Amino acid sequence: MNPELEASVLIPTTGDRGDLLRYSVASVLRQTENRLEVLVVGDGMSSNSRGAMQEMARLDHRIRIFDFPKHENRGEPNRHHILLHEARGRNIFYLCDRNLLLPDHVQRLAQLLKKADLAHGLILGIRPDGQAVIEVGDLARASHRSLTVKGFGFVPLSTWGHTLNFYRKLPQGWEAPPAGWASDQYMLAQFLAHPTCKVATTMVPTVLQFQRVWHGKTGWMLLREAQDAMQLWQRELRVWLEKLNDPHFAEQFREDAMEKAIVEQQTQIVEQQTQIDELASIIRFFHRHPLRYVSGKLKAKLKSRIKARLKPRN
Repeated sequence: MNPELEASVLIPTTGDRGDLLRYSVASVLRQTENRLEVLVVGDGMSSNSRGAMQEMARLDHRIRIFDFPKHENRGEPNRHHILLHEARGRNIFYLCDRNLLLPDHVQRLAQLLKKADLAHGLILGIRPDGQAVIEVGDLARASHRSLTVKGFGFVPLSTWGHTLNFYRKLPQGWEAPPAGWASDQYMLAQFLAHPTCKVATTMVPTVLQFQRVWHGKTGWMLLREAQDAMQLWQRELRVWLEKLNDPHFAEQFREDAMEKAIVEQQTQIVEQQTQIDELASIIRFFHRHPLRYVSGKLKAKLKSRIKARLKPRN
C-alpha cells in the first residue's frame, strides 16, 4: 500500500458503458482530495469502454484499468483480487459507472474513516424528470445495521467506503452473493456483521445517482428499455458534470436539496400528526359512547348499501 495515496476508487463496469465511464471517472479525477487512484474493473468490457478508459489513462496516470473476461455473475472475485493485491490507497471507495461523485465525497468520508472502519454519506437520486430526491439511511443506527445484515439493505454502493486494512481482515470479502442478494448489499452485510466494525455516517449527500427505478406520485416507475436508460444517463451525466464544473454549484445544489427534503419531512410529520389526532378523537368517542359509535357505523354502512341498490343500472 502506498502511504501517499489517501484513496482508491473502484469502478466496476461491464459491457458497453464507455460513454458513461467518461463522465463518472471524470467526477473522481475532480475530487478535492487528489491523492487517489481510479481502479476501473472490467467484467467483460466492450472495445468502446476499453478504448475510452485507455484514452483517459494516457492523460491521467491515476487511472488503472483491469480488463477481466465476463464473470458468471458480476465479477465479484475480480474485485476481491484487486483489493488484496492491487489497491494502494488507505481507504476504498466505490462508484457505479452511471453515477457521479460530488467534489468532496472522498474528502468527507476519508475524514470519517480516521476513526471508523466503514463510512457512508447520503445519495441524491436524480429522476428522469430532473427532480432530485435525498435518500436517507444511517448504518450507524442499530436498526439500519440489522436490516442490512438480514438482507434488507438500501444504502447504495456509491455512497459507502471503508479502510483497506479492515477489508483485508474479513473472512471472505467480495464474492458472488447467495440467491436473493445484490452483490453490493452482500458485501456491505459482511462488514456490518463483523462485531468490531465501527461505522460513521455523514447526513450530507455526496453522490448523484441517476435512477432507472424511482417512486413517484402514482407509485414505482421504471425506464422500460435498457437502451432508453443508457441514452438518458449519457445525456444527464454530461449535463450534470458540466454543472459541477462551477465551483459553487455543488454546495448550493446540495443545500437546496437538503432544505427541500427538510420541508417535505416536516409536511409529512404534520400530516401524520393530523391523522393521529383524528384517530385519537375517534378512540375517545368510542370509549365514551360505544353504542352511539357502533350505531353510527351501522347506519352509515346501511345507507351505503341502500344507495348502491337504488342506483340505476345501465
